[in-house]
Amino acid sequence: MNTNVAATWPDGAMAVCRKWFASPPGDVIIPEPYVPFVPEKWNGILVLAESQHLAGDNKYVEWLRKRSSDQRMQRMGSQDGDCVGVGPWDNGVVKLALKALLPDIELAQVAVGNAVPWSRCDGNKNANPSKEMQLAAVGFWRDLLEVWRPEFRMVLPLGKIAREVAAKVEMANRIPLRLPSPNNINRICGMFDKDDLLGRYPEVRRAGQELGIELELSNVFFACHAVSLGRVQLGMA
Repeated sequence: MNTNVAATWPDGAMAVCRKWFASPPGDVIIPEPYVPFVPEKWNGILVLAESQHLAGDNKYVEWLRKRSSDQRMQRMGSQDGDCVGVGPWDNGVVKLALKALLPDIELAQVAVGNAVPWSRCDGNKNANPSKEMQLAAVGFWRDLLEVWRPEFRMVLPLGKIAREVAAKVEMANRIPLRLPSPNNINRICGMFDKDDLLGRYPEVRRAGQELGIELELSNVFFACHAVSLGRVQLGMA
């Protein structure tokens, strides 16, 4: 079980999931929407990626299909090990960025989820959420926030879809960032030298050392992107 203990969701939140499960958008792989992972000791920070990648020969999908409907609605952080179920968080790239931006942060206290709580595919490949799914996601989040009523210290939407959903839902204290997918980052990061970036952003090097994360160019580039935008938004520049 995940070492970060998830908060127990109130009945109202599960009622929201069941409402949208009863009439999900079309062309989804798993019809149940799901709540974000929120640790028991939450610091008010929410990382919001776009959607889960469930296409193709996927052991995670096999794992999901063996769960009950309610378990699929609370899937985030419920796997064995320390994975939450959101790729950019589980692979460490967003953890490095957050630690560089906020050196005193306790990463185990960060909430993590997806802006669109459904996924679709194009054959064996992942496909971006459809407009119908994005519209349904806005309604889902509005309903969820009505019963959850979180006090956001910071919301980090990753990518255009997450940014648009979070804006339409009017989540407070947003710091939108690029989606740190390999296709997105690798096309740009090769234009920069890793050591030069680390010299300009020493907080990224310190964060990597503290977390024990290998400082690859792509991770360094995204962390510098987060620090550059984040500290301006937070009035730290």
